[in-house]
Amino acid sequence: MFLPFFYQLREQGVPISLRHVLEFYQAMEKGLAPDLDRLFILMRLIFVKKVEHFDGFEQAFAAYFL
Repeated sequence: MFLPFFYQLREQGVPISLRHVLEFYQAMEKGLAPDLDRLFILMRLIFVKKVEHFDGFEQAFAAYFL
């Protein structure tokens, strides 16, 4: 469902792994992202590990979800 977004993150230079993807899907199963704002926060917490990747994440999120 989010596979194109994950590829977009990598294109923006945000390194993600299978572990990150699995953590994200586990969080989604628990209902931790009921709206777009919380989805943004959840994804940023899981996928962004360094401050220099914030911009790439935000660009990928905006392009995919907005």
